Amino acid sequence: MPLQVQSREDVVAEDSKLERLMRWHRGETPGPWQISFYPTYRCNIRCKICWKQAFEEPIDRAEEIGSERMMKLVDEAADLGVREWIIGGGGELMLRSTAIMPMLERIRERGMNGIVQTNFTRFTEAQLERLVDMGWYSLNISLDGPTEAINDAIRDKNDYARVVANIRKIQEIKKARGSELPLINITSVVTNLNYNHLKGFIDLSREFAMSPGYLTLVDLIIFGENDKQFMLSDAQRAELPGLVREAIAYAEEQQVACGYVNFLGGLEKGEKADALDLFSTPEDTVSPKSMCFEPFYHMVILPDGLSGPCCTFYDAENANSVWSLGLKEVWLGPYMQESRRKLLQGTPMEYCKECMLTRIAANQHLQNEFADFAERAVAEEPLAIGNLVGRAARSLGKHGVAGTIKRGREWLDIRSRAKKETAAR
Repeated sequence: MPLQVQSREDVVAEDSKLERLMRWHRGETPGPWQISFYPTYRCNIRCKICWKQAFEEPIDRAEEIGSERMMKLVDEAADLGVREWIIGGGGELMLRSTAIMPMLERIRERGMNGIVQTNFTRFTEAQLERLVDMGWYSLNISLDGPTEAINDAIRDKNDYARVVANIRKIQEIKKARGSELPLINITSVVTNLNYNHLKGFIDLSREFAMSPGYLTLVDLIIFGENDKQFMLSDAQRAELPGLVREAIAYAEEQQVACGYVNFLGGLEKGEKADALDLFSTPEDTVSPKSMCFEPFYHMVILPDGLSGPCCTFYDAENANSVWSLGLKEVWLGPYMQESRRKLLQGTPMEYCKECMLTRIAANQHLQNEFADFAERAVAEEPLAIGNLVGRAARSLGKHGVAGTIKRGREWLDIRSRAKKETAAR
């Protein structure tokens, strides 16, 4: 019998990533909570730290998902209960603006929202007005220096001026319309040119009146020889955690929303070369101890339709495609199911080695949240015979006798501890 995805009508109003994980834990197969869609690998600027400096584009323009299929993907996603889209990545989405703007509006019409990742150099004033009018939630803007000199040395000539002009423009439009949306977030790759200028990004945020938008940092990925000129030295790397802490404290002082704590958490966990060793101990089912949660609430769709679990994914030989299959068939198809199985068994995919430290830290944070959420959910769950029989039957079919006994003991232990904690409060 094929796996079934619960319909949107079955998704509770208080839906969240944690609720989706809990439903997988119970043996259900809910749809994705979040989809990342990369419309194109093409870009209008040539950043010196971009992957495209080291690799040729994997596909040409003719192989990109067409606008009609993009609109159908939105409808399929809504039917599966998707809550959030992240659009952009790999290239600049606004090179496909005639397809992108209607897609964003359809996402809003279908009750979803999301994040646009952009270099923010291609938006026209009319397009910015449409973003504000549709109530789009957030823009994640790439800016790698708090000054023109630093940013353009890392990215491209005149990049800073164009980005800043568009930030000012959309903030003016928002003010005129009395709207806080979209939020303006700035993402910066840490290099040897900007690592000691982090407070400058906080000053920019205040100047642009970005709050409640936020600032975030990501680690530099070395794709080729060109990237190495921007690597931090050992001495600079040792200095970085202190500088990040100072920036966090400065942001609090200036009342600027700052997401640098995730980056700091990644630094404290270790070097990127040991990324796979940093994951927690795997289990036989989704639990707070699971190696990685991404395949259970998230999927990525690449420009040619290939789909996988996360932003480091690329597997042209084995992955399923939304060009030839529906979204539900891909979500519960052989590639995504095998990805889940591997992660649960502690045998991650080869591309997991490229996971960023910030993602590892975010996964650990989600583990802690899921542990608390699971204990509360179990404590509130009625201990009825019918519930136990149904749970046992599903578990036997999936995990066998030994696995069912193990999971039953774990569940009873969690329930007991949760009740004791509740009584003690």
